Amino acid sequence: MNTAITPLRSGLEEKIWSRDTDYEMLAAWWWALDGWEPPPLQVLPDTGVILSRTGEPVCAGFWLISDNAPMAYLLFPVFSPDCSLKLLPMAAKVLFQRLADHALASGASQIATPGGNAAMRRIAENNTDLSPNSIPVYTAYWTSNSKRIVAMEE
Repeated sequence: MNTAITPLRSGLEEKIWSRDTDYEMLAAWWWALDGWEPPPLQVLPDTGVILSRTGEPVCAGFWLISDNAPMAYLLFPVFSPDCSLKLLPMAAKVLFQRLADHALASGASQIATPGGNAAMRRIAENNTDLSPNSIPVYTAYWTSNSKRIVAMEE
């Protein structure tokens, strides 16, 4: 397990998340979102990052690579309830970029984000420079009652 903290040009620091030490904190963040129930520990990928500023965690997210296609999924973004509204947009953009960078380094050639997550959808729509290769980012839109994909847009 890599617990090294990597400074980023944005002024944020990144570390790979740890199931053993980080889940309780992330679960508390999800509960703070108007009582959202956290995803169970066993469904979270091992591939995730936590971004911090001056040692204080501000956000986290995960990426998952498909077993049978070079597609990555960016999943479960969550922000500290203590993250300032001033920092939030920049932290969200950096989180999306870092997840995409890790997904590409893991072998993905395309990326999908759950369209039901409005924040991830907005970040994906506004972040057009994901890589030198301008890889496609797809947003899946879900129906509210059946949770099934009704459209995918590039």
